[in-house]
Amino acid sequence: MTPEKDEHTLEQEEAAQGHDLFRSPGEELLLEQARDQAEASGWIPGETVPTQPSDQLRGEVAARRQDFYDALRELEASIARPSGRPDWLSDVISALTGLGDTLERHIAQVEGANGLFDDIMASTPRLSAEISGLRQEHHTLTTSWQRALEMANADTDPDPDILRRRINALLGRLAIHRQRGSELVFDAYNLDVGTAG
Repeated sequence: MTPEKDEHTLEQEEAAQGHDLFRSPGEELLLEQARDQAEASGWIPGETVPTQPSDQLRGEVAARRQDFYDALRELEASIARPSGRPDWLSDVISALTGLGDTLERHIAQVEGANGLFDDIMASTPRLSAEISGLRQEHHTLTTSWQRALEMANADTDPDPDILRRRINALLGRLAIHRQRGSELVFDAYNLDVGTAG
């Protein structure tokens, strides 16, 4: 037999005998000890079944998610209408204002005391990097929304194409943010919030 076949045969024999092929020579692999160390370091959650948010928090998340979806649809519909209509710009400003209010409520709900982020950090601290990223996105989204509203409210009529591009960029960022929020909730609770709105 070639050395490769000998090695392969040896691996098969060890596997059949129940030997762990991946342990260091001379060391015993203590699975429970390794799991305890991983739990203590926060690398894996202590519970194998994810905790669930309270009914109140779950209701708030679902309501805010639907509000967000409705505000995004309204803004998208307003910029899709012909810009030659006399009320086009006022409709866009109204939809942008509504989105701003929804964004503000969303941020207060998830970042506030005993909000979604606090709940996830208490049960699943390994998701702290994702939460930090979403917090930063809140700042970026607020800034993008303010710039779009300032352009729409400019003293001179804004160029509809430029305003649409700015708003479409904002809508894209918001869509990605909502997707990341869905991923966070799923990773924390094994709960799919992405199906409705």
